[in-house]
Amino acid sequence: MSPSSPKTILLIHNNTTVATSVKKLLNAFGYTIIHVASSRKALKSAQSNGYSLVLSDIMIHDLCGWRLFLKMKQLKPHFKFVFLSRSTIPFDTREKLIASGVTDYISFPFDNNEFVTRINTIITS
Repeated sequence: MSPSSPKTILLIHNNTTVATSVKKLLNAFGYTIIHVASSRKALKSAQSNGYSLVLSDIMIHDLCGWRLFLKMKQLKPHFKFVFLSRSTIPFDTREKLIASGVTDYISFPFDNNEFVTRINTIITS
């Protein structure tokens, strides 16, 4: 599957354990995962590739996830963007993120079936 395939996800996460787990889980459901560990690499990859979804940690070493989201939306306004983070956030903060264009915010640990269902729903909507 090429990075422009309808089942290709850009995963931005600097924790290799989390990234490997997410990649294995989504690969099992037919998704191709392109993993990068920095915002700089994510922006470079997004410039030249089409993704069904951008799945990003909110805490990235070289640029916070919110700033990455804003840059990504300028670069590729049609990209669906989901935050995946260990941090839980209040409901009103989640609603503000979604009102700003973030597609979803998923906290982990999560139920694998629920996670895959949410990813499928986002990509097919």
